[in-house]
Amino acid sequence: AVAPGQADPGMEPLAAGRLPLWDERVMLIALRGVAQRDIDKGKKNVQDGDACATLDKEKALHLYDSSEDFFQHASDIVPDFGRQYLVEAVRKQIPMLIGLANDNVTKANASNPLDHDYGLQRGPTGKITFTGDGLGRYQSDKRDWNAYAGKIEECYKQINKLNERFPAEFAQHKKACDQLQVYYQKKLPEVRAFLDEVEKKLK
Repeated sequence: AVAPGQADPGMEPLAAGRLPLWDERVMLIALRGVAQRDIDKGKKNVQDGDACATLDKEKALHLYDSSEDFFQHASDIVPDFGRQYLVEAVRKQIPMLIGLANDNVTKANASNPLDHDYGLQRGPTGKITFTGDGLGRYQSDKRDWNAYAGKIEECYKQINKLNERFPAEFAQHKKACDQLQVYYQKKLPEVRAFLDEVEKKLK
């Protein structure tokens, strides 16, 4: 990309003095000046994301995602003007999203109702009861598991969105994505089916 104020490769250099606005070289430079302002705003978001990436992954991801809007707008003004910055913002998001998803998988596994004994008892009519403090522990695990599962799904959807737009940039992370996909497609439905069964028989 040519920086604002420069002539475009293949075009005659601009002469000194006033030039008509309909000169395509003048218009190109003017558009690049506008696009550059979006680039600068997006780069500021990326820098802010870098600054908090270690302590607050979710905030950093939000800032990187916001930067995409600026870079994409720059590319809308001047084709591909913001692409290199857009790709870099995406590259920063990919490992963070996978890491955040895996963190929540670990937390979800710790509260997975399928792995815990709540003293479940089924009566002759099929109604379910719990022994001791089983109901309280079940409800706590169910609440926690649903919260983590929701975060896993949110990350997974964001990952797929980026993967569809930038498959080449995603290639090096494919194995980690495949492992998450197995969890998403198999484990989440299994736990939800169990919870649904228990909830129906509690009524």
